[in-house]
Amino acid sequence: MSLRPAVFVPLILAGLGLVFLGVAPWLLFNESSQRDLERGRSLASASAATLPAHAAGETVLLEGRLAAGNRAVFRDFVAYQRDRYLGEETSGVNKGKERWQPLETITPPLQVETGDGTVAIVNQGYELRGSPHRWWDKADRTNLTGREGERAHGFFAGDQVMVEGRVVEVPSANGTASTRALEAQVLSAGDRAAYLAYLRGGVLATRIIGGVFLGVGALLVFIGGWLLRRALRNKNKNLKEKEDEDEEETEPEDEGEDQHDDEDEDEDADENENKKRPTSR
Repeated sequence: MSLRPAVFVPLILAGLGLVFLGVAPWLLFNESSQRDLERGRSLASASAATLPAHAAGETVLLEGRLAAGNRAVFRDFVAYQRDRYLGEETSGVNKGKERWQPLETITPPLQVETGDGTVAIVNQGYELRGSPHRWWDKADRTNLTGREGERAHGFFAGDQVMVEGRVVEVPSANGTASTRALEAQVLSAGDRAAYLAYLRGGVLATRIIGGVFLGVGALLVFIGGWLLRRALRNKNKNLKEKEDEDEEETEPEDEGEDQHDDEDEDEDADENENKKRPTSR
């Protein structure tokens, strides 16, 4: 009986468990999310009135609302991401979860009103976080397919936002002087508190995922080790039973051989006795 099939599954489980255990410490002790949170806390708040006081190149947080004059680029969105529905996951831990493929992200320059003036976002390609508005191409989402399954999520004019960006100098409209603007890195929904809460959520999510990996990894290693031990025990048991069966089969043969040897000895003895007996004349 080969041992390979019996240990194949336990070794796979134990191997997966070791992979999970290897990733878990990286998630639990990864300081990337924590550094983002600390950096967000350390950033100064700015407005249209205070922005000139900040040095060019400094990263700040700008709280305000998207100006009504921002042009919509898709339906009512002034900045958005569009996705396509690909169906649901059919296996694994995410079974039944919707799968969406990003199609495009449109993030044009915008104007942000801060209450004491307006600040321009002069670049494109910034990150969208916590998009407050969503739109589906098909109202009945029970049968999303192809283009009918597209969606968009993003920001409308008038939304309260928090912008993380770098202070830059741009020429004024009349060309006689320069003014301060922002090169946005992140456009997030809500105020400063909401933005920092989002960053704290990233830290917590990383820790939770790390704990899950640690628990699942330990469980898989335990199950794999237990199955492997049982397979080896069963292997030894089968070998012992086979040895006992072989011994039982050889015992009758040994008895038959002993009996045959006794008969041969008796015949030799009778023959010798006959040779010693005198022959009658």
